[in-house]
Amino acid sequence: MLAARPPRRLGVGHPEFAPLAVRDHMALMVWSVVADGAVLRTASAAGDALEGISSAPSLPRPDTPMVIRLQPGGVAIEQIGDYRGAGIWTMAGASARIDWGKGWVGRLRPTPNGDYRLRTWKTGSPVDGPPDDDKPAVRITPAGD
Repeated sequence: MLAARPPRRLGVGHPEFAPLAVRDHMALMVWSVVADGAVLRTASAAGDALEGISSAPSLPRPDTPMVIRLQPGGVAIEQIGDYRGAGIWTMAGASARIDWGKGWVGRLRPTPNGDYRLRTWKTGSPVDGPPDDDKPAVRITPAGD
């Protein structure tokens, strides 16, 4: 049986957020799903290849790059200038589906030629419809680097 674990507050000084320089007054909440006392891993071995830090142009702030960090266990962190947000990510075929806390959805996927693309849907846009944005993404660091 699955049960929701109370949220953990992860803020400044927590090693998972250190690379994004989270401000002192900000705390992010991450929900964990538990089955028989063990946290379920939402990323498969294929997802391990997408873990790490990537960057792409931002739709809401085109002059400011969006930095995305996909962490083990399905935690996603975004930074656009001084804005920071969190979400969860899961594998959807060969792409990582990212459900951001503010309702946006992103799909980070490798292309056949070895590049990456980030498709995004604004809050309320149907994810099975065309994306609101589709831009190239750059892989900065794989997980563990």
